[in-house]
Amino acid sequence: MGKRFLVVSVLVLGLLVSGSVWAKEKTEVPAKVKAAIQKVLNKNYKGLEIVDIWETPVKGVYAVVIENEVFKKSIFMFSGDGKYYFPYNALLRSGDDENVVYVEAVRRGAIKLPRGADATDLLKRVDKSKIPYIDGKKPPKEIVLFFDPLDVRSRKEIQRLKELGFKAYLQPVNWFGLPSTKADIFLWDLWNKGKKKEFFKYLQVNDDEVLKKLREESKKINVDDSKYKDMMDEINKVSFYISMKLQVKEPPLLSVGNELFGGYMGGELLKLHLFPPQNAK
Repeated sequence: MGKRFLVVSVLVLGLLVSGSVWAKEKTEVPAKVKAAIQKVLNKNYKGLEIVDIWETPVKGVYAVVIENEVFKKSIFMFSGDGKYYFPYNALLRSGDDENVVYVEAVRRGAIKLPRGADATDLLKRVDKSKIPYIDGKKPPKEIVLFFDPLDVRSRKEIQRLKELGFKAYLQPVNWFGLPSTKADIFLWDLWNKGKKKEFFKYLQVNDDEVLKKLREESKKINVDDSKYKDMMDEINKVSFYISMKLQVKEPPLLSVGNELFGGYMGGELLKLHLFPPQNAK
């Protein structure tokens, strides 16, 4: 779906940091650090060009955006002395589950802002006058989350969207068959009854008891009840298109304007799509 940038291939064990995902403001990397890193690159990889380098939120660990015919643009991470490194698109996540190195590389203009697939046809199948939404300020680009309430990444994305403070539409989808359909209907019915606080309570992140209660309450839903027909039609219409036309097998999907992105995006990368940096390439 759209151009995919290889941003995950190595897990950096034990490096979870808290606070803002943004790295420090651009500061000069010590010459001896650059020299140590360049020496390793020259020894192990032919013709690698350093596009950008900065210190990550983990003290003494440096992100290095490199480029050549083989790697194209990739992110390596190095210790300051050059003795240890993580090659070919390293991953460093914050305690908020944001890919801090990749986000910072995009913010600095070292890597292009990833582009999504065309969401136009899918959005035609969404009736925004009916579905739930996160209330907030009008975003510069319309946001629609295609979510499954039984999926942890969907629930996490909803939490991030709430924290951003922008209005975002929530289109229920039944990725996991009948249990998902029943959970969709149960929550949508709460919304239609004006029980918005209860609706979002059932979508809390990392609360096993809440998820267990959602599953139990959803089992009581009779999908053949005529009062749920409109909701069933809307859920099936969108779910069928995602499964058969787009062939997306795992939730969630997020549309930002007319672009569609698969998987968990997170708040910081979404901000960059809503407000592209001036130096974005």
